[in-house]
Amino acid sequence: MKHIFGRLGWAVLTLVLALMWTGSRLQAQEGHNKSAPLQASGVIRAREVTIASEFTGRVRTVSVNEGDSVTVGAVLVALDDDLWRANLSQAEAAVQTAEAELSGLKAGARPEEIAVAEAQVSQARAALAGAQAALKDATATRQAPQELEARLVAARTQVAGAKQALEAAKAELNRATFERDRQPFNSSEWHAAEFRRQAAASAVTAAEADLRAAQVYWEGLQSIRARPLTLLAAEHKAAGAVQIAAAALAVAEARLADLRAGPQPE
Repeated sequence: MKHIFGRLGWAVLTLVLALMWTGSRLQAQEGHNKSAPLQASGVIRAREVTIASEFTGRVRTVSVNEGDSVTVGAVLVALDDDLWRANLSQAEAAVQTAEAELSGLKAGARPEEIAVAEAQVSQARAALAGAQAALKDATATRQAPQELEARLVAARTQVAGAKQALEAAKAELNRATFERDRQPFNSSEWHAAEFRRQAAASAVTAAEADLRAAQVYWEGLQSIRARPLTLLAAEHKAAGAVQIAAAALAVAEARLADLRAGPQPE
């Protein structure tokens, strides 16, 4: 019995010593691993970042693939810029148009424009003179009907003279047009001939206005002779025509003055 306990005691003692030795080794190994770097294998996933453009549009090209390394300022995605280029072309055309208008304003009115405005003033003055003459005659006719026939003869003569003046102005316009077409296009001689042609065209316009005024005057006298009771109404109508002609002359003179003065700084 003593022999059995002796053997058992030695076995327990041996086991205890083995456990104590193993624990000391584990503690030493654990202390050594605390100072060593951790080594492992696997996949590390970074957080996802959403990249967006400041402008909306259709993507034309993608320059990188998933997982590629990129640098600051690198082009990742290119948008379709056809619409923006079209808008840019429209804006550039608008700038060119505005610059052309500005150059025209700085250059002032062309001599041709002033000549046309002067012709319009002359036409308006002739119309006013005709209306004033018609009013004077209407008043005189109402006061002295016996003088109507003499006025009719004078009005007929005035119409004939206006027709002759118109034919002469048209002939001068044709001659000026022929002379212009003989010159090299856009040359200094061509521009000079074109200026004369425009002046001749303005003269034709004025002659046509004179003819219309003479015809209106003559037709008014004929209407008065056909209906003597309308003398007072004719006088009132002539007075209204004078007011209209005076207003048209004021407008034409104001436009001519604006052209001669040039554009305002505003």
